[in-house]
Amino acid sequence: MLTNIFILSRILIEKQDTSYIFSVKEIKTGISEAGYTQISFLENMPSVVKIVTKETYFLVSEKNKSQSGERD
Repeated sequence: MLTNIFILSRILIEKQDTSYIFSVKEIKTGISEAGYTQISFLENMPSVVKIVTKETYFLVSEKNKSQSGERD
């Protein structure tokens, strides 16, 4: 099954502010067991990737807003 996930792409630190940049990547899910699911990226990824696994509501909301053209 194909689905999308969020990964942490970059962390920008400027003076006192820290910004986190996320990307949406398409993955293929595999076997699930004991609460874990195997995933395969459909494109080459770095050997270390930080995957967002909790509290993704805000990221999904922001992604949907940008796709619909809404602004804050």
